[in-house]
Amino acid sequence: MSRRVSLVECFSEVVDPRDPRWVFHELTDILALAVIAGAEGWEDIEEFGKQKRDWLKKFLRLPNGVPSHDTISRDQAAGVSKGVYAVDRVAPRRPGPEAGGHRWQDAAP
Repeated sequence: MSRRVSLVECFSEVVDPRDPRWVFHELTDILALAVIAGAEGWEDIEEFGKQKRDWLKKFLRLPNGVPSHDTISRDQAAGVSKGVYAVDRVAPRRPGPEAGGHRWQDAAP
């Protein structure tokens, strides 16, 4: 029998290439937020995070709040997003039979 693994647990194995002196948001939080948001751009990810902050705090740490779209964009430029792309290829983004007709954010309260 296989064990269920959380999205955050999956991302905990991604190596963080950022300089630790300048890290204010946990990599697992940024990656999970990007996937859960099912967004088209960095601003959409930030907006989703702000709208769902209370719900997200149930399973993400977010020690310094929701990362800004500038932070998410910088991390992507630093190569952090490789983990997102790996998961994103299998995560449904548009309504369809494989997504049960729903987008990721439709499942969020």
